[in-house]
Amino acid sequence: MKSSSMGDKLLEADKLMGKGNKYWAPSLLDLRLKPDWEAAAPLFEKAALLYKVCDSDNLRISSGWPYYDSLSSVQQVGQLEKSRAAYEQAAQSQEKIGSVWHAAKHLETCGQISKDLGQLDKMADFIRQAGSFFAQAGRLSAGMRCFPCTELLAGAAMHWQHDTVHKPSKGAAARFNGA
Repeated sequence: MKSSSMGDKLLEADKLMGKGNKYWAPSLLDLRLKPDWEAAAPLFEKAALLYKVCDSDNLRISSGWPYYDSLSSVQQVGQLEKSRAAYEQAAQSQEKIGSVWHAAKHLETCGQISKDLGQLDKMADFIRQAGSFFAQAGRLSAGMRCFPCTELLAGAAMHWQHDTVHKPSKGAAARFNGA
């Protein structure tokens, strides 16, 4: 059973996402003729953290820690997906205001959440984007750290998704083994 504080956190996170989305859209009533990326970014960041906290609270509240029933598992996946969406919107906002390093960090977090959800293809995409942003920010070591792992994981994801294995010919295997 959920605690009331977790319900409050979810409600607050949803409100923050709504406010952030309002800042993304121009508004004549607020005399805002273009999106306010700077105001939206911290709202998405806080919402993402709240969703993530609710996800970890959900694991502790469910029956038999660390084992949880199917209902809380579905709720957990929902909170993680909301957290990833909020981090992705925060990354887009940070990119628009010119802070590509912060955008890269948020995309890296999206990749980690995708990994936790078992979505390796999405994880590879997020990490690849993060690596590109790290490179743009002048953090080449952080950017290079991202790329080798994404190529391996993208290949592994394709293998697991399509469940096909290309077996090399006997001649190719012999050449590879040095025979």
